[in-house]
Amino acid sequence: MKVLVVCTGNRHRSPVAAAFLRSRGVEALSAGVSLKINNALFPPRTRAIVEKLPNPEYRSKRVTVALVRWADAILIMQPSHAKSIVEQFPNDYIGKGLITLAQYHNPSLRKIPDPGFNMAIFDEVVRTLDKCVENFVCQEVLKQLKK
Repeated sequence: MKVLVVCTGNRHRSPVAAAFLRSRGVEALSAGVSLKINNALFPPRTRAIVEKLPNPEYRSKRVTVALVRWADAILIMQPSHAKSIVEQFPNDYIGKGLITLAQYHNPSLRKIPDPGFNMAIFDEVVRTLDKCVENFVCQEVLKQLKK
């Protein structure tokens, strides 16, 4: 399975989640819906986490039609990301499943918060991403076993 992980700026949540997916054997890339691209990962702790995991990504990139077409599934961090993908790629996302990653941690969650410059929530967001990815991978494995 090829998974595209999407957040706003592709500087924290999506690169970390994609790195966690790759560490579990899933082919994963990350991108952002923001127009700002090619920024370094922020904060430095994000880079430290990503560097410890397989195939790190170091520069932010924007979601493209090629990335959307490449993916079997698209994991998003919040509902506005789905809206952006639907508006920008109306014919290319169909059949991919725009899946809110937070639902794999708590079905009532609508989004995984963006820590931005708030280091107080950084570690909690990373733990949440790790748990969401673990649960996503487990559910996908179970689906494959049932086929």
